[in-house]
Amino acid sequence: VGVDSMNHLGQTSLFCASLLGFTGVAEKLLQYGANPNHRCNDGSTPVHAAVFSCNPWLLSSLMDAGGDLRLHDDQGRIPKDWAKAGAQENSPKMLAFLKRCESQMQSLLQTHLSRDARTTLTSSKTLLSSASLLKLLRP
Repeated sequence: VGVDSMNHLGQTSLFCASLLGFTGVAEKLLQYGANPNHRCNDGSTPVHAAVFSCNPWLLSSLMDAGGDLRLHDDQGRIPKDWAKAGAQENSPKMLAFLKRCESQMQSLLQTHLSRDARTTLTSSKTLLSSASLLKLLRP
C-alpha cells in the first residue's frame, strides 16, 4: 500500500493521523515519505489537520518535512483559520505557536533579502524548545 493512499474523501493516513493528533504515527508516515501538503477532496492538507488538532509538536514535524502553512482549502481557509474554527481548549496555544512560526519566517525572509547577515535556518523544533514557548504549550 502506498504511503499516500487515500480514502473516499481524498484523505491520506497522514491526514487522519494529524487530525487525531497521533504524532508518533504521523512521524513514521513522514519517514516513509508521506506528503505533508497532500490535498484532500476539500483542498485541506495534513497541516490543516494538525493545526485543527491543536498539536504543535505534530505541526512542527509536518513543517520540518515541508508542510506549508500558506495553503488554502477549497473555502479559502489557511491552517490558522482552522485553529480558530476548532475553538478547542488548546486553540490559543496553537495560535501562539503559529504566530511564532510566522515571525520566524518573516525574520528569515528579511535576513535573506537583506543579505547583510548570515543566518542558519532552524528547525521548527527550535521554536518549540524556547523557554517561553514551552511554558505556553504546557497544559
